[in-house]
Amino acid sequence: VLNMTRQELCAALDAQLAAAQEQVCVLAVPLAGGVPLYERGAGRRAVSASTIKVFILLAALDEVRRGRLALDTPVAVTAEDILPDTGVFAECISAAACSVGTKNTVLERKMLDWDAVSAGRNNYTSAEDLLRVFRALYDETVLTPELCALARSILRRQRDTRMLTRYI
Repeated sequence: VLNMTRQELCAALDAQLAAAQEQVCVLAVPLAGGVPLYERGAGRRAVSASTIKVFILLAALDEVRRGRLALDTPVAVTAEDILPDTGVFAECISAAACSVGTKNTVLERKMLDWDAVSAGRNNYTSAEDLLRVFRALYDETVLTPELCALARSILRRQRDTRMLTRYI
């Protein structure tokens, strides 16, 4: 891989993704700007899976910015706190997503709500929308500079590196 040209690498990635016969969305762009290094289905809406946590992080840190949450205060969640509807969840996370200009992010269910999935409701985003979040955190155009730095630190320290590189 290290001796490949960008064109050879892109061709190899295209071949591998085509062979996987999966719907894959990829967007590799330098955060500091520039042309995409690799793109495949970047604007396509896809089930968000665990990437929804990026939007949850953004929403939680926005609550800190607004003074509604504190970083050093534990939050106890009781059974009574869990609402049967997703209105508050969807509004809060959707507002965070909209704050960075997302176009394909839609929230229709809570995490691990398999009944909603069975009923045809899901959470969706796109590689382009995730790039908008990452770029906003990188450029510090959302939250505060300190909270952007915290978000970047949290994202850099994620422990599961197998999923991202499993096909590379």
